[in-house]
Amino acid sequence: MVICDYLDETYPEPPLYPSDPWEKGWDKCLIEVFEVKVIQVIIKMFFDSPDSKTVKEITETLNNGLDIFEKELAKRGTKYFFGERPGMLDYAIFPWLERIPLLKKFYPDFFVLPKERFLKMGKIDYAVGAV
Repeated sequence: MVICDYLDETYPEPPLYPSDPWEKGWDKCLIEVFEVKVIQVIIKMFFDSPDSKTVKEITETLNNGLDIFEKELAKRGTKYFFGERPGMLDYAIFPWLERIPLLKKFYPDFFVLPKERFLKMGKIDYAVGAV
């Protein structure tokens, strides 16, 4: 994130953070929350060999962590967290969301981001938004 922030400050157009300092700070907090609630759990799954019961527990832990972001996206009422185009929060979390389906190949009981629970996040198409 240090490099991302450096590039954002060096090349300010287009902006990747909200112009309001409070909103920018909130996006930075959400990036940190994502690291703790999602990234650390995903990394643990890649390096551990959890049994089926543990995979189900981890699945629920991840979904609970992702609920924060589903609610935030619903509260913002926008296509992306930044608005109608991706911003720093979107770019920070997308690579990890993209890796989640890979875990299903190793752990059949792993079911993260079920569409009926994540109506807003399930509609984000970062591949289109990044173009």
